[in-house]
Amino acid sequence: SPTPSPTAAAADSNDTEGRFEVRPGAWVSCEWASRRSEKTRRRCSKIAADGRLVSEICPMACDAD
Repeated sequence: SPTPSPTAAAADSNDTEGRFEVRPGAWVSCEWASRRSEKTRRRCSKIAADGRLVSEICPMACDAD
């Protein structure tokens, strides 16, 4: 069964632990956002199923610019 949605990232800007849903049935981790650098910007601009930007969930992984 899928991992429950993570809580908001801590105030110290660490990436959220665990997995989150980017669309129904598609669970990913912050590692996914930064896995292939040519796709990081596009992945980080996606809106997760809970309405948050992936860049808000994974600030460290998305800070590759």
